[in-house]
Amino acid sequence: MVEKYIILNIEKVKLLKKSNKKITLSEEFLRMQKLAGIQINENTQEVILNTSFLQSQDDFERGGDEGYTTWKSEFKNGLKATQQNFKSSGKSAIPVQRIKFEMIDTISNRGEDIPYINVKFKKSLNEVFIDLDDYDPEEFGVEDFDKFDEIVESKQNPTLQDVSELIDLKNKDLSFYGCYVLDIKPNEIIKITKE
Repeated sequence: MVEKYIILNIEKVKLLKKSNKKITLSEEFLRMQKLAGIQINENTQEVILNTSFLQSQDDFERGGDEGYTTWKSEFKNGLKATQQNFKSSGKSAIPVQRIKFEMIDTISNRGEDIPYINVKFKKSLNEVFIDLDDYDPEEFGVEDFDKFDEIVESKQNPTLQDVSELIDLKNKDLSFYGCYVLDIKPNEIIKITKE
């Protein structure tokens, strides 16, 4: 029924175009989805995030974190959570945050940096999930902790979109620690650097 309605209205758009009325197919499609009861968020924002990988498998023990993953050249073509060692609530995930993940040698007493590869990318807020195992509202610039926790605890897989009115997206100094994504598509990657 919905499909039939959309097809009929696409024909209507073609007629409107011929009559020189300013309307685009995408605008009409959004209108039709709303009328059909399909919820669309037209104001979904993006956030720039980072995730890091060990340059060498030899450094795995030095990192002292079983959630670390060693870089593979295929990752430059996109990444999936199933390719990572990190888990959130027992499920594969890609840990992300706004600032770079610095990897420190936890075995030596010198606290040296471990060489790593950083992937900087952009993602829609509705595709960035809050890690229920390890998050801190302060890392998002939240002032109303109770409201934040209420929203997060009411959803099975809360996203940054769910709490977008409570977090501070403008403050670039906030780490946004405690997030993960399920994939990073090639067109979302901004830069890959050796650190």
